[in-house]
Amino acid sequence: MDRYTGNHTHHHGLLAGLGAGTAAVLGCFLLVLGVWHRVSSQVGTAVTVLVWTLVSAVLAAVVFLITYLGLRLRHHVTHPETLIRQRARAEVIPAPAAAEIPAPAPLAALPAPVVHNWNLHDPDTAAAVVRAVAEGRQEP
Repeated sequence: MDRYTGNHTHHHGLLAGLGAGTAAVLGCFLLVLGVWHRVSSQVGTAVTVLVWTLVSAVLAAVVFLITYLGLRLRHHVTHPETLIRQRARAEVIPAPAAAEIPAPAPLAALPAPVVHNWNLHDPDTAAAVVRAVAEGRQEP
């Protein structure tokens, strides 16, 4: 059968899709270039904002880390005992020695706290109260 006789069968070669694929890629590339021409300033601004945000976050983290390490170093210099772990020391006290240890006082046996709420608007009255407290008297 002749190739051009009319059975409308079209045969392609092995690389026939390569031309169509290349045309599709070039068409998409031209489309992207056209869109990029219209939105490039907005995209550039967005990328700039993202970069500055990331730089600011990294800078803030570095400043935090330096401040934290500085404060920790200052604490350890002023309190060197915190550099080592303190071991808890426990002893077993024999029963005869434990009997000699006084028992803690119950809460009811503790004295009540002393609370004074004074509103002193006169300097002479305030001085009299301070003198009375210093001397141990109850009333000024």
